[in-house]
Amino acid sequence: MIVDTGVLIEYINEAGKYHEKVRKLIESSSSLFVTPITLSEALYVSYRVYREAGLNNANDYAKEFVEWLLSKQRLFYIYEARHHHP
Repeated sequence: MIVDTGVLIEYINEAGKYHEKVRKLIESSSSLFVTPITLSEALYVSYRVYREAGLNNANDYAKEFVEWLLSKQRLFYIYEARHHHP
């Protein structure tokens, strides 16, 4: 399953409507796929969420969140391969 930024951010938003479903999805054995853009957006949006929560080191928390996501054994980083044709 390919996941977008909103799904990832819902994981850290414990008051979110879909937090519990997303938590189960991320912590399950399902294979999840993300793009580089999704990870970049997750870093930025999670920083803003942590900052709005009043955390002084919001940037560190955001970085740790993305690193944690990448450490998940069933999370796969996908990218578009570009082919050059002569």
